[in-house]
Amino acid sequence: MTLGENLEAIKYGAFQDNQIETLNIPASVKSIGDSAFENNLIKELTLGENLESIGKSVFRSNKIETLNIPASVKFIGDSAFYNNLIKELTLGESLESIGNDVDNYGIMELTLRVSFESSGIGAFENNKIETLNIPASVKSIGFSAFENNLIKELTLGENLEDIGKYAFDDNKIETLNIPASVKSIGDSAFKNNQIKKLTLGESLENIRKGVFSCNKIENLNIPASVKSIHDSAFKNNQIKKLTLGESLVSIWENAFLENRIENLNIPASVKSIGDSAFKNNQIKKLTLGKNLESIGKGAFKDNKIERLQLPKSIKSIEADAFTSNNIKKTIVPNEIENIEKDIFDKNVTIRKKSFFNRFGF
Repeated sequence: MTLGENLEAIKYGAFQDNQIETLNIPASVKSIGDSAFENNLIKELTLGENLESIGKSVFRSNKIETLNIPASVKFIGDSAFYNNLIKELTLGESLESIGNDVDNYGIMELTLRVSFESSGIGAFENNKIETLNIPASVKSIGFSAFENNLIKELTLGENLEDIGKYAFDDNKIETLNIPASVKSIGDSAFKNNQIKKLTLGESLENIRKGVFSCNKIENLNIPASVKSIHDSAFKNNQIKKLTLGESLVSIWENAFLENRIENLNIPASVKSIGDSAFKNNQIKKLTLGKNLESIGKGAFKDNKIERLQLPKSIKSIEADAFTSNNIKKTIVPNEIENIEKDIFDKNVTIRKKSFFNRFGF
């Protein structure tokens, strides 16, 4: 198909539902409207060097294999190239905004030479990208933006501030460095990867639900900036050595469930530990911070703790908190207001207990 050299704009649905196989957009064209070439047979596509805007679903349902977005393009709408055969995609350096679901389930090579600050929801979800470099211009990565790819090597830009929910869920990332600029990481953003080495930036305040669960992390240092670790954040890893930052206030349920932690020091800043937070680890030596107020149900169940001293700050300990350990000696202060009777079940080697009588021990 040949388009005139003086054409400046292609309107909504202009060539939708045809059988175009080869398309050359002339340099005069500045904008292409929604669905303009949707549902054709386009295999070869050349975009003009002055094109600025690509609307929604413009090239949806074609057979494009290789795509180079010119440096002039500033906007790409939702589903612009959805349902194609694209394996190689290059995005130009002037791109400011990219919509949702700009994916085609086959991208293997993605080159970002862009200036956009944020990627859309699921922008490149369900592809085959193996290596990814996020430019310094990007400040935000959207919901499920790169979910379910084959990313093994990932570099995050130095100005990145926000990573959305599920952004890199279901990939193959092995080493991950979160830049100091990152302030927020959404739920399950890096769940189900192969992360063995993780470095967290010093601006991160909250580690959200399931964000690093189901990986292979071995050593972990929580920076001083972090105030809360949410539920299942590091569940099902291989953490053996854990260092918690001095500003941490709360550890939510299942936060470190099913790891290999051997020695654990809870800093004085921590006030609450949630249900099953450290259940099923290898903890032998445990030190609890002097300001800890509550320990949830099964929080330290199924470990190897031998000696336990509870701080005077404790107000409540829920059921099974220390069940199935090797506790030989316990010290429980009088100040505790609420304690379940079965918190030490299955500690068959207990030789000495120091309990306050009103709990019936």
